[in-house]
Amino acid sequence: FHHRYPTSTPNFPAFNHPISNEDGGIMLIHNGHISNAPELFSKLGDTHQFETIIGDEKGKRRDITDSEVIIHLLEDNLPPQAVSGAFEGVVDAFKATADGLEGTFAIAVMMGEVIYLFKKSNPIVVYSDPEGNLWFSSVFPIGKDYTEIAVVVDGE
Repeated sequence: FHHRYPTSTPNFPAFNHPISNEDGGIMLIHNGHISNAPELFSKLGDTHQFETIIGDEKGKRRDITDSEVIIHLLEDNLPPQAVSGAFEGVVDAFKATADGLEGTFAIAVMMGEVIYLFKKSNPIVVYSDPEGNLWFSSVFPIGKDYTEIAVVVDGE
């Protein structure tokens, strides 16, 4: 479950999360704003299919969600075997992706059965509930019976 309040794009169903890459092998949720999304779209638009393009009546690109440029940039940075579950090169790919993004963000990416978290400035808190479920969020739920597991730090 993820709800992202739209800050830079209209509130269209096409912009709902999770966002996936073309073959569905990578899923992403994102909280933040990627200020260089238009430049990244210009670089990635020729080699990737963007699902969140909302065009005007003349067919020109009007809006994309900045979240979708993240997943395609990550896809370009990942070694080919990473999506199938191999871990070699994955950390370097996430670091290269984070370095290529301008703005602030908290991002969760699922590849196979593994969830990766990375961030810049926006918080990510990992916590568990009394039933043993693991949660992550940009805020720690106040007034609930949760135990904090970790706070993700930029660069981790």
